[in-house]
Amino acid sequence: MIERRGEFTFPFNLHEGESPLSIQSYFLTESELPVIVQAWEFPVGGGEGVHSHPRSGENLEELYFVMSGTARLTVNGANQLLYPGDAALTRPEDDRGVENAGDSPLRMLVIWGHPSDARPDFQQFNTVQAALKCRQGQPA
Repeated sequence: MIERRGEFTFPFNLHEGESPLSIQSYFLTESELPVIVQAWEFPVGGGEGVHSHPRSGENLEELYFVMSGTARLTVNGANQLLYPGDAALTRPEDDRGVENAGDSPLRMLVIWGHPSDARPDFQQFNTVQAALKCRQGQPA
């Protein structure tokens, strides 16, 4: 299966953000993964608004990955700039928001879903083994 950029894109205002984002959900009805995968494009000056997904309600973690542009991520009142290739993970209880901090559109891949202790063990795969070694300061 292949989905092309722009095939199912729609404008949407998130969490009281001031400008609509362009959003595309990938394989929304086809995938059996327990996450939603979306591409978000923020116009210059656009943002999603600060929000949280507390455990008593929606209970969502969000992984933000910057594909192009510069993002300002606010988590619990602290600001960080994110650049292409940077990623951030937020927990459900975190107050967070993203805005475009650059002078061109910001494109992000956003993966979100419910945290779970029932994670599959992928350690038998060579890339996962190499990544674990890298995180421990060992050669892959």
